[in-house]
Order: sequence, then structure tokens, then C-alpha cells
Amino acid sequence: MGNLIGEELSGRLAEWLRRAERVAVALSGGADSSVLAAAAVRALGAERCLAITASAPYMIGREIESARSLCRLFGVRHIVLEIGTPAALENNPPLRCYLCKKALFTAMKELAAGEGFPILCDGTHADDLSDYRPGIRALGEAGVASPWLECRADKAGIAEVGLKLGVPAEYVRAPSSPCLLTRLEHGMKVEEPLLRRIEAAEELLRRAAGSPCRVRCRRDGSVTLETPRESLASLARSAAGEALLENVRKATGLARVSFDPRGYRRGSMNVKLA
Repeated sequence: MGNLIGEELSGRLAEWLRRAERVAVALSGGADSSVLAAAAVRALGAERCLAITASAPYMIGREIESARSLCRLFGVRHIVLEIGTPAALENNPPLRCYLCKKALFTAMKELAAGEGFPILCDGTHADDLSDYRPGIRALGEAGVASPWLECRADKAGIAEVGLKLGVPAEYVRAPSSPCLLTRLEHGMKVEEPLLRRIEAAEELLRRAAGSPCRVRCRRDGSVTLETPRESLASLARSAAGEALLENVRKATGLARVSFDPRGYRRGSMNVKLA
């Protein structure tokens, strides 16, 4: 069966939420969980909704601020749960996504239950199943519900629902932005000062080249910049590109910085395990 869109998807989701009666939403600040939080408020009322955002040293600060702004806009109670880097992630292992989500969602589920919300939802949707997402297994193990997935929603359908609900376009159209651990090669020691420097460098790159883009750091001390392919040609051999490389060198403190000639590639440093 195909994915649901439009009025049918909106109705199916509202029905799912009304059956749940009270829901907490794991709100990352990205498009999918933001639209889900807005839909929950519309279906249940703000008093029967709770938004929880995990804040760990490897999260992107801009996403957390985005989550705060959305909750103010829709009048939903918001808790930012501060979590340190789990010991299992200290050397950025290939299973980082699974290990991270298991720790984060277990903590958020416990917090939600303590606040009187036995159901914790996340923004996983049908398109996620076609990508390499080892963290999805952790959601089931932690007892997290994925209403978009249960309602057969894909990214396009979620965007349509979001615009219908009046979610601002900057949320609905926000590009995917996974955590900063994805910018490190597996096996690199996770150190918060380096993560903050990568975050600053990627903001420079985003302003110069557009989205999606990534600053990728490797164990040998080299850094590659992944940009949209349409930006790559104009930057790679220009004074603006040289200035950007120098600014990234200063921001990261690493000298060997270059553009990746292949452009942006989602999950380019993932090690896929069976």
C-alpha cells in the first residue's frame, strides 16, 4: 500500500492521537517531530501534550533553539533534558546511532512517564525505512511510538500536513540535520570543544554554500567540506572558496581542509553493519 497524503493522512494522524489521549513528543527541532508536535496540540489541546528535547554535547544548538521557539508558538509545555555523552559513544563507534538513541529515548520515556505521559512519540516516517537508520531498532526497544510510520506518512505528506496546520515553512522545509557525531570518523574520540568548532565551521559553510552541507573530520587530522554540487564549482576554484577554507581552518584548528569533489553525500562516513 502507498503512503497516505493530504486530508486522509491528517485525519488518520488525528485519530491516532485522540486514541492516545495524552502524548509526549520527542522534539528534535527538525521538520518531522515539529509537525507531529503541532498536530498533537491541534488534536488534543496543549494541556494534554508535552514536548521533550534531549540536549547532549553532540547536539546542534540551532536545533534546540528551534524546538524552544516552536513550543512557544504552539503553547505546549517543553522540557529540555540535559544528557551527557554516554560512555559507549566516547570513541564514536559504528553503532553510535543505536547506542545514542537507546540512551536518549530510554531517559525521555522515563521522564515522560514521570510527568504523566505514558506514550512517547517520535518523528520517524516511511522514508526513514529506505535509509541506513540503525537507531530505529532502539525506538522499539525503548517503547517509543512512531505515529507517522503507523499512519504510512512520508516526508512529502508530513510537509503537507505541517503547512495545513500553520507550522511555519522554516520548520516544515528544514533540511535533515543529524547530530555532530556524524561529522566525525568512526573511532575518533568525542571531545566537546572539537564538536563546537565543527558546529561553528559548518555554519560558515552553510552561509557560503547553502544546505545541505557537512564538515567531515577524520582521524588523520584532515577535514573535507561537502557542499551542494551546484555550489561546488563556484567555490572550489575561487577567491571566495579559498577564504572559506581558511575560515574553516581557523574555526576547527585543523590545517588540512579541502572541498570534497563529490559534493554533499548523506551518511558518507557511515560504516554499515549487518
